[in-house]
Amino acid sequence: MFILVSFVIILLFCSVSGWYLVWNLTQKNNILGEFVTKSYNKARATYIEMKEIDSVGAFESDDEVGAIFESLENSLAEYVDFINMYVEEVDIVNEMPVNMDE
Repeated sequence: MFILVSFVIILLFCSVSGWYLVWNLTQKNNILGEFVTKSYNKARATYIEMKEIDSVGAFESDDEVGAIFESLENSLAEYVDFINMYVEEVDIVNEMPVNMDE
């Protein structure tokens, strides 16, 4: 009888521990997913804003400021492309699909 009660207690402990681990990892995964999506949206907004700033071509690439601006723009575009490989393109604020070419 003692062995049966011990087995049930151990099984109950393992089950509760397993459920807690699953719940805890799910919470952490949700937080990380929100962070990545927010980072993507911020990078996308910054990229669009940089495109609007230079919409008339004011930053020519023949001077130092233009070269730095172009370098920043390329780095940000690479970052957005990198995130696009891993993030579903959804704006978490509006829950609408987004398009980088806007």
